[in-house]
Amino acid sequence: MTAGSAALVTEAHPDWSTARIKAALMNTADPSLDLTYNPRLSGAGVVQVQRAIDTQGDILAGNGQSTLSYGAEQLLSAYSETLPMTIENTGSTPITYSIAGSFNGNALGAAVSASPSSVTVPAGASQTVQVTLSLSRAQVAALPAAEASNFGTLVTIRGAVVATPTTGGAGRYALRVPFLVAPRGLSRVTTGAAAKPRPAAGSGSSFTTSVSVSNSGVHSGNADVYAWGISDAQDADSVYDVRAAGLQVLPGAALGGDDSDRSLVFAVNVHDGWSTPAASEVDIPIDSNGDGDPDAWVIGIDFGQATAGSYDGRYVSLITDADFNVVDAWVATAPMNTSTMELPVLASEIGLSAAQSAFRYSVTAFDATNGSVDPTSTASFDAWNPAVSTGQFETLAPGAGATIPLAYNQGAVSSSKVKGWLVVTLDDASGAAQADEVAVPHGPKP
Repeated sequence: MTAGSAALVTEAHPDWSTARIKAALMNTADPSLDLTYNPRLSGAGVVQVQRAIDTQGDILAGNGQSTLSYGAEQLLSAYSETLPMTIENTGSTPITYSIAGSFNGNALGAAVSASPSSVTVPAGASQTVQVTLSLSRAQVAALPAAEASNFGTLVTIRGAVVATPTTGGAGRYALRVPFLVAPRGLSRVTTGAAAKPRPAAGSGSSFTTSVSVSNSGVHSGNADVYAWGISDAQDADSVYDVRAAGLQVLPGAALGGDDSDRSLVFAVNVHDGWSTPAASEVDIPIDSNGDGDPDAWVIGIDFGQATAGSYDGRYVSLITDADFNVVDAWVATAPMNTSTMELPVLASEIGLSAAQSAFRYSVTAFDATNGSVDPTSTASFDAWNPAVSTGQFETLAPGAGATIPLAYNQGAVSSSKVKGWLVVTLDDASGAAQADEVAVPHGPKP
């Protein structure tokens, strides 16, 4: 329908550029005809082809996009960004416009303003208006956590700037330009090195230690502890270039399982950051009998792609047997505009039990946009007898700090080659900051 509308506008105005035709269609669209209107999903609204043909004015913005796209913003302080839009008058008489912005949905405290707020555009000429979108530091601190942009949801601030003609007449319509920003307030959770270990009571090879964490960011952040099993160099031409991976074990009840079971969560951190995890697949083979062949799989994948062959933006932890027969699927925690995914699974679903609790795993990431593949080395883990403690969790307000107690078994660390701990914070900046690496300290020699 839109392509046909563009053809009609082209027929009526063969001298108009492609950008102007697109602008006319978007500027004169009607959002009121869409009862669930959201600029992120519906753009400018429902096309009104006769208005697009008749309009004397149009607004060019965003390098031919006819939108004000403020992008994805990772913020450590107050935010203000200004983008231009140019109002053109193709008519034979001047047109004066009053310009104002309005929000669609929750503005999260943001402000939008146009300068100048009123402009007269001479016939056959154009005028540029600057549109500023802003958030105070307190509003950035109060933005939803990164996990709010999960499983197909994206936190945005959106709306439209409308240039309304002050006098009526043929071809004088209100002109709309959608705007959108996807903001994320950042924590800055950092960890120190593990403290000097102390022997645990009653065991010659078990030790306790701790790590200090602090948050110097503008947003609160969670310090979530995983066993650090894999490190991988920045060696793939992809935003899905794996940096580190680890594993967390919790009681079976954490995922609704039996007390005799265990809840496992794999964390995979990449070097850069994705806009959406849905454009990747992450395969984790589970080798529970040590023969080098997978006995089960934990797969991070877009749910629509896995079930219907069509991406829908909802990322899941898909559990299969060795032959890729689906056993279960869990909602993954893999927020938009971040760089770390958390893939849950019950130990029993991948063939593990108290009697057969140890396994080996690796990670291979596939980038669906450019075909890149990034495999990693292999790590070991014991779901019932982990070499290092996991599951510790601290919520840190801006400016706050804490000490997280840790424990490890020196013999198990040596045999499994566990590197230490990953302290995962999804509200940190994308990349290495989201998974701080803490090495196992050197314990006293026996």
